[in-house]
Amino acid sequence: VLSNGLISRSFLLSPDFGTVDFYSFETDASILRAVSPEAVVTLDGEDYNVGGLLPSVQPDYLNRTNVTYQVDPTAFHYASHTASQPVAPFLWEPGLRHSPSDSQWPPQGLTLQVKFIPPAVVKRPEHANLTVVVSYEMYVGIPLMSKWVSVFYSGISYVRIDSCTVELLATQKPYAPFAFDAYPFPWEHDSD
Repeated sequence: VLSNGLISRSFLLSPDFGTVDFYSFETDASILRAVSPEAVVTLDGEDYNVGGLLPSVQPDYLNRTNVTYQVDPTAFHYASHTASQPVAPFLWEPGLRHSPSDSQWPPQGLTLQVKFIPPAVVKRPEHANLTVVVSYEMYVGIPLMSKWVSVFYSGISYVRIDSCTVELLATQKPYAPFAFDAYPFPWEHDSD
């Protein structure tokens, strides 16, 4: 669980990694209505989910008392995680450009880096040489969380990253766009 007293994000490590709750202490309610992949990367035209949790319930309402999880065999799977203090992403001095001089830089908080390895059977052989790291950063005193994805490659041939979807939160209606029901989840595809 990453928490700063304003928001919290809960993860499951087994049978695979995934966000199983995102909670607002301001509204005293869960923001999450369904479990979805932590990210989606498209490599050489092939989509891979990052985080292989497949819930047993429909994505309309997350009933945490009845949900069980299975592993998506085609997804990148959890390998390990580390926690550390945030590192300044760029040089900046408090007090510059009319900012408060008592600001702390880098901000106080916690960084969680989660390493994912390729599935046992990849869609292209060179994809077996990839590692995906999803980083989450939560800050003290503000209901804000930062998230980014890094892809590392140790092979000798070429791999093209076509796209990367960093966040796929299925949220409750007050936190989602008005027409969110019109957008299918990335793992729900028509067979037509």
